[in-house]
Amino acid sequence: MHDIMIVTNDKEHFASLANGFQSKPGFVIRWQDSFKESSDKLSKISPALIIVDEEVDGISSFQIARQIVMKNPMINLALVSGLSAHDFHETGEGLGILAQLPPHPGEEDALRLIALLEKILSPQPAK
Repeated sequence: MHDIMIVTNDKEHFASLANGFQSKPGFVIRWQDSFKESSDKLSKISPALIIVDEEVDGISSFQIARQIVMKNPMINLALVSGLSAHDFHETGEGLGILAQLPPHPGEEDALRLIALLEKILSPQPAK
C-alpha cells in the first residue's frame, strides 16, 4: 500500500487526479488542507509521494517543497505549476522534484505518476 499525500486548500481541484489514483489498487490518498498540517504529518508518516498545489495557505509550492526536502530529502514530490517546463526546472532545481503537474491535474496525470512511482518503488533485481 502506498500513501499519496495531497496538500491543497481545494480538494475539488484534485478530484479527477484522486480518481485516477483510486482506480489503481495499492494507492491511498491522504488529504492535508494546510502546510502546517502536512508538515506535522511528515514526522509520523513517510508517503510514497507528496503532491503540492500551486499555492497552499498563501505559500508557493516551491517554498513548501523546500521545507519538505529539509525534513526528508528522500520524499518524492510532484508540484502543480503553470510555469513553462524550463522555468519550472530552473525554479525547482536542487529540490529533486519527480514531476510537474498542470494547473488542473486529471486522471491521466495520476496514471503518469503511478507509472513513475512503480519504476522508483519496485525492487530492483540483484546484479
